Amino acid sequence: MSELCVDHCTECGKVYQKNIRQLCGNCSAEMDRQLESLERYLLRHRDATTEQLAEGTQIPLVRIRGWIRSNKLAIAAYPNLADHCDLCQRPTRSGHLCTSCRTRISSDISDMFALERKRKDQARTALSYKFKS
Repeated sequence: MSELCVDHCTECGKVYQKNIRQLCGNCSAEMDRQLESLERYLLRHRDATTEQLAEGTQIPLVRIRGWIRSNKLAIAAYPNLADHCDLCQRPTRSGHLCTSCRTRISSDISDMFALERKRKDQARTALSYKFKS
């Protein structure tokens, strides 16, 4: 006897038979309609910004940005579509951070590793003894 796998829809909370989208049938169909609406709008307004897209389609900006982050909405062909950096809120076309924040964080991490390495070296030399010949 097979077991029926059910889950709660992440959008509306209804119980549904588990699937890869983690949405019930109604929410899945609504998401498809919204994505099609976005695509139709972008065909007519290629240079629209993310805010203009949300306003023109009546789809929440948060949802559009989520689709950009999860690659459900491909933005390569649309030069003005972007998400916002989690740290500084500047536009970013990929990932959660803009290039300058990513560079700054990488630099900070490198500096921290260098400082830690220096502290370990100082601790090691403080415990070692050198004999003069």
